[in-house]
Amino acid sequence: MNDNRPRLRTIFHPIVNSVAVLLIRLHLTPNMVTILGALLATMTPFLMGSGEHILFGLIVFLVGILDGVDGAIARITKKTTKWGGFLDSTLDRYGDCAILIAYLINPMMAPLGQAEVLSIQFRVWVCIAIIGSLMVSYTRAKSEAIGVGKCDIGIAARSERLLILSITGALGVINEYITIYGLIATAILANITALQRIAHTYSTLRRKIK
Repeated sequence: MNDNRPRLRTIFHPIVNSVAVLLIRLHLTPNMVTILGALLATMTPFLMGSGEHILFGLIVFLVGILDGVDGAIARITKKTTKWGGFLDSTLDRYGDCAILIAYLINPMMAPLGQAEVLSIQFRVWVCIAIIGSLMVSYTRAKSEAIGVGKCDIGIAARSERLLILSITGALGVINEYITIYGLIATAILANITALQRIAHTYSTLRRKIK
């Protein structure tokens, strides 16, 4: 299973590089940008809890941009390190969890915690989204660790998921259900992506055996 379509981050590549150049001039290192992105992500529960949909969407979008900027700075300055890659991956997972947990804190959504959406309680959808997001990262890391090769495939990597959450989160100022169904879409797409990576790993290993 090959996925040769352009990633969303390819579209935002010019923006990411421009921001990277700016931050290099401000003497920020890749690890500083990684930490900054994680700190911004931890703000999202407070924003959602205050019903600040537009700010929530903006911060999630910035987190997505910075997710590519730290790597761009590392490449431009030739400061790519194993520790930097580890720190980036680890803090990204914490950031993802913080953003998704925010959906349980919104006062408008609190009564929906036990309400069913598509026959599943909304708070369970949040858990499904968290599990899917973590498994997308884990399946890639494990697949590449066992020698399958680059496993950056699937319909919803981190950049795609953050864009969905950013747009639908901001549009919640118009209608809360836009935000709710954005979260549900993210939950479904994340788990589909993890399954795609599992299938890709299986098929690749099968070919190697033959």
